[in-house]
Amino acid sequence: MKKRKFAGGALALALALLLTLGLFPQFPVEAAYTNVEGMKISYQLDGVTSVAKGMPFGATFYFDFSNTGEYVPSDGDKVTVSASGVALSQKTFTLSSTTGDEENGGEDKFSIYIPEQYMTNTGRSPATLKFTVTWERSDGSSYRAYGQKTITECVVEEGTSSESPEEKSGLMVENYSVNKQDLREGNTFDLAITIKNNGQTACNNVAVVLPTLEQITVNGKLNAQVIDSLAAGATATVTFPMICAASMTTGNVSIPIAVSSDEVAEKTTNAFVYVTGTAGTESESPSSEQPTEMKPVIILESYDYGGQAVLGGKE
Repeated sequence: MKKRKFAGGALALALALLLTLGLFPQFPVEAAYTNVEGMKISYQLDGVTSVAKGMPFGATFYFDFSNTGEYVPSDGDKVTVSASGVALSQKTFTLSSTTGDEENGGEDKFSIYIPEQYMTNTGRSPATLKFTVTWERSDGSSYRAYGQKTITECVVEEGTSSESPEEKSGLMVENYSVNKQDLREGNTFDLAITIKNNGQTACNNVAVVLPTLEQITVNGKLNAQVIDSLAAGATATVTFPMICAASMTTGNVSIPIAVSSDEVAEKTTNAFVYVTGTAGTESESPSSEQPTEMKPVIILESYDYGGQAVLGGKE
């Protein structure tokens, strides 16, 4: 018994000594990013109007943070770029202020320049670049903004079957559900969305966004959530707190769900949630033909994520 106590005491003493001397191994902690909405992206090519397959090209990309409120990066902050349909030899850049640029300048506007040495049109798919802007404030808070842009001047070769590694990834909305059985105007509820990677490679920074909401909106939180990584064949579920408008008509309400990642361009499908409302209808007596109890009905339109067309729904 004494030997055990001595061994335990010696271990505690050794750990205390390591902490005192600063020799205890430090494990890096990943920053918790706040996702920022509203960033707009535009571009200008270097003196060309069409980019053939296999042709290198350069472009300036402009980032407008005028609609992001107080969340604006600074000159020199980091931009990470991924692409499909474009071969990129460099994927990390820094923002430059556009102050003084008469056409694209502004206090909350920035740019990066990617020269033709770094970009080539593969012609295998639409040339789409995805951008992740990250920055920190002096108080230690970290922010992240996502966006993408398709270079419409890049020619896509018809009939090609070759794939780049980026195009072997695929994402789909496998399932979604609400946590209430009788949704009515003014109600709050949770919308759970399950995302599946049905591709051959892992997907990183999987963004799930509810882009355009009218009658049903996200309740008190950002309308975007990010899954750090999703292995091939794996699933993950994100939940959004939602609220119905105070006045609605009875029927199905569309909720767009956009899914993308560093490897997969954004694609959107529409879900439909059934809500019972009173707007536009006369007051009804208990003997009305309307059912006294309504269940939410979710309908999933036909969509194609990663090359597999699906038509389904959940009731």
